[in-house]
Amino acid sequence: MNVKLDKYFSITKDEQNFFLNYRNEDDGREYTRKGVTKKGVASDVWYYPTIELALKSYINKSLIKVGKSESIDELLEELIQIETTIKNVTK
Repeated sequence: MNVKLDKYFSITKDEQNFFLNYRNEDDGREYTRKGVTKKGVASDVWYYPTIELALKSYINKSLIKVGKSESIDELLEELIQIETTIKNVTK
């Protein structure tokens, strides 16, 4: 199972856990190794026993992004997108 939630988040599963995965290639820091400069990738993984808990965590982490919205319309659009994503996953 691999469910893409949005541009940065997805949920995967093994036999026992659900994983909320974050990967943002736009947010990585540049680093130099052996004289070669590369751009890193910001990523993280959280483990949950149920998909419900993974989705709740996604909502919490998405709301951090929503909190940076510049206008009420932008905020509402982000919240509607989160709600639509959750509905699609739980079908």
